[in-house]
Amino acid sequence: MGFFDIGAGELLLILVVMLLVFGPGKLPELARSIGKGIYEFKRYSSALTKDVKEEVEREQKGRASAVASPSKTGEEERGSATAAPEKGPPPG
Repeated sequence: MGFFDIGAGELLLILVVMLLVFGPGKLPELARSIGKGIYEFKRYSSALTKDVKEEVEREQKGRASAVASPSKTGEEERGSATAAPEKGPPPG
C-alpha cells in the first residue's frame, strides 16, 4: 500500500510521464514549487486552526464568567436606588 493507495508501479509511471511532459530541466523547479505550495497551505491551515481554537476558548470563558457572576435582579436594582433617600437641608 503506497501513497494515496498508489502502488510503486503507478507512482513510477506518473513520474516518467511528468519527466516526458515537463523535461528534466523543469522537473526540479516544478517539484520545488509544489513543495512550497504544500508548505504554505499547511502554514495557513494551522494558523486558521489556532485562531478558531482561541476564539472558541474565549467564547467558553465568556460564558463561564457570565454564569459565575449573574447580573442584579430587578428587585435588587430598585431596592438599591430607593434604599437611602437623600436628606434635604435642615429645617429652620
